[in-house]
Amino acid sequence: MEPMNRKEFESIINRERMNYHTISTDTLQWLLKLTDEQIKSMKDRKRAHQARITNMAVRQELKFREDILRDELKLVTTPDFWDCECEEDFIHPSSDEACPVCGAHRDEQPDSRVNEVSAMLGDGL
Repeated sequence: MEPMNRKEFESIINRERMNYHTISTDTLQWLLKLTDEQIKSMKDRKRAHQARITNMAVRQELKFREDILRDELKLVTTPDFWDCECEEDFIHPSSDEACPVCGAHRDEQPDSRVNEVSAMLGDGL
């Protein structure tokens, strides 16, 4: 088997990855485990190479899905908190009617993003 250059290899991985867009995440994770085991046990270099390609394509698809989910979570808001106009400490619980620093009122401000509230609460607030 001839060695491939990086561009050819990436082209094969991307083409292979296209086969996985409609498969559930659970099935992809199972396939990833299976190909990990196959790669370790295979003695046939050609089949091991194909298993590596499948494995890498599945990993890329799972990472792609994880990135999309992370981006979508950044846009999810909660009515339990709201943002004022301050540069720092701008998240307030919905029970606060106004910000004592900038004077912004709850009913005129947007709900806070869930990921920002989570980060704030993780900091001990």
